[in-house]
Amino acid sequence: MNSNNPSTRTSDQKTNALAKLHESLNAEVQFPANVFRGLWDNFLFFDSDMIFDAEFIKEIASLSTGESSDCVCMCNVSEAQRIRSFMQASIFLYKETTNTQYLAMLRGSDAGVGWLYRMDRYALISESGNWCIYCERNNEIAVLAVRNRNAVENLDAVIKNVRATSIKHVDKHSAIYGLSNRALSDKWRTTFIQEYAARL
Repeated sequence: MNSNNPSTRTSDQKTNALAKLHESLNAEVQFPANVFRGLWDNFLFFDSDMIFDAEFIKEIASLSTGESSDCVCMCNVSEAQRIRSFMQASIFLYKETTNTQYLAMLRGSDAGVGWLYRMDRYALISESGNWCIYCERNNEIAVLAVRNRNAVENLDAVIKNVRATSIKHVDKHSAIYGLSNRALSDKWRTTFIQEYAARL
């Protein structure tokens, strides 16, 4: 294998990123259960709509700063399960991906059918596996899981930009609509908090 061949390098990166996704995410479960495998340093919750804004590519780039790879996999988990292929249900983002390109990927080739318009489940992960994002658009909740906080250089800036909150501050008065009493029953929220607090 020629490691200097860009196409080979890109193929390897995609394979590695997908492998990290399978290691980190249990695609068979959904909220309020904990969807992540293994132990994590932090779970940080924010509004899922932010992921589908063109500017979110900047947050992805920030999370990836300092990592040894520049490939991020974004997978439509719902679609992957429907077609039984995580590779075909994924797009791959790189350090040079612009906000215009990111939005075009989300919109898709045909009006109204791209990911931007679908209330599916999505996940993003870097090739390093230091962080993973999962969201359920129908529940309006996204969670950023950080495996090693010290390995994610710009975490504090990202937390501020997406207005993320820790599990300790997920309560009925949450500013995140999907976590507030306007959207959730007390039973669902209690289960959600128990699931994520137990895995830290």
